[in-house]
Parts: sequence; C-alpha cells; structure tokens
Amino acid sequence: DQTDESHNPPDDNEINTGEEPSLAQNFTILPEIIRDTGGNYEIQATAILPAGIGKDDIEDIPPVLYLPKPLSGKINATRQIVYGSDTRAKVIALFDKTELLNAIDGYGHFRLTVIGKLKKGQSWYGQDTVCITGYTGR
Repeated sequence: DQTDESHNPPDDNEINTGEEPSLAQNFTILPEIIRDTGGNYEIQATAILPAGIGKDDIEDIPPVLYLPKPLSGKINATRQIVYGSDTRAKVIALFDKTELLNAIDGYGHFRLTVIGKLKKGQSWYGQDTVCITGYTGR
C-alpha cells in the first residue's frame, strides 16, 4: 500500500550510490498485520520495478529492510526471488518475522523501507506500512 506521502528516497549513504534509487512502481509488505504470537513465518516484500529494469538487472544480493526512525537498524532478507522479463522485473524478498519483532520491540503502525541492489551500482526501494500487534483473539 504505497502512498505518495513519502516519495523521498532513503537518505542512508550506504544505499545511495551517487544516483537516486528507483522507486518500485508497486510495493507491498505482507502480511499487513504481524502478530507477536504464534509460530515464526516469513514476511514477504514484493516490488514491481519500473519499466526498463529487467530481471537481469537485479543484483544477486538479498534486499535489506530498514527500520523507521527513531528506531535504527536493518534486517537482511533471508532470500530473494526474481521474476520477469528483460524489460520488467518483480522481486520478492523474504524476511524473518522474529528478527523484525525483536528489532522493533513494540506495537503500532510502522513504515518500513526495503532497498534492493541493481547491477551497475544502482538500487531500488519501496515503502509500506505494517501493523505489529499482540494476540487479538477471534
């Protein structure tokens, strides 16, 4: 559920490589509601990149999830899956739920940023908001 309210690229020097990162055309993080109870599962971030960025343009380095300010830290994807054609790419990055919950250590709505690497030193990013909650019953 990407919105235009925060269309500014991340300012982390580690990911800005001299060129502005490409904003994913469509970006979601699922599930939207992450409960701190139950078993561990993977959080899925899906990015459809702008036309002209093909599957062969994606670097074979798992994307990174950055925590929102005032929190600091990042979580590396456990793996990335790349689909698409020579002119259009879809990237699915999987993150460990327990690692995310330990890093945030609280409840509420959090705007998360995921950044992936493109070949030639460029990067892409997407942002989405998730709700972290405790057990909510039935």
